[in-house]
Amino acid sequence: MAERIQRRRVRGWRLPEGAVVVDRTSRFGNPFTEAAAEAAGEEGPRGAVVDAYAEWLSGCETYEDVYMLHRRSFDRLWVWDHLPDLAGKDLACWCPLPADGEPDICHGAVLLAAVEQAAAVEKGCRGGAGAWVPERRRHWRSMKDVPVTGALL
Repeated sequence: MAERIQRRRVRGWRLPEGAVVVDRTSRFGNPFTEAAAEAAGEEGPRGAVVDAYAEWLSGCETYEDVYMLHRRSFDRLWVWDHLPDLAGKDLACWCPLPADGEPDICHGAVLLAAVEQAAAVEKGCRGGAGAWVPERRRHWRSMKDVPVTGALL
């Protein structure tokens, strides 16, 4: 089962084979920053930016499809088109790992849930009795096109 890994800047640490970097150096990164959340007066800015990422990724019309941050483009439609590339792979980000029993406050955890949800939809799995097979789509252009059973997180 795929999991989230914390990247490290220590001598000898290497990204595990098959893991995918999803920090801001990649197109899977979170365009929302803690500094912006703090400037907006958010309490718990890390949680606020992860919530914003989940809402953005889910297709919430409050957000633009594409954000630019330091000359880097973050496009939610691109992310959804490339979710299958993350299936079964560990995701690496700089966010600290949660303590046992604590929630994982990282956009990488949002991506893991989105990958799992997209895979279930692709397989036609809605869970439980009375499952139905949705119309198959080769690529989803936004979360609005994906039949879901509940919230992303």
